[in-house]
Amino acid sequence: MASGVAPPENPLTAAAVTVASREARGPGREAPHAHPDEPSLSERHKWIVAEYLAGRPPSNKDIQKANRCSRATAARDLQALRNLGMLKSGHR
Repeated sequence: MASGVAPPENPLTAAAVTVASREARGPGREAPHAHPDEPSLSERHKWIVAEYLAGRPPSNKDIQKANRCSRATAARDLQALRNLGMLKSGHR
């Protein structure tokens, strides 16, 4: 790093996502074809997390529009990310 200053630690690193995903599945329940160093998140989940990290927390409606999914699917995605500890419980 040129400036010699470390960036602030991000709680949503790939390793944290992987660990949270494994914990949510429970012991002995690996995701099919999961690589140990990669998060086991759907593309919609990854999009939601990316938007959140970019400072643009998406609403349910935003998720529906960007991912062509139903309101119920967007709500399930948000709840799944809350359960993984990746979103605050107040995020809609």
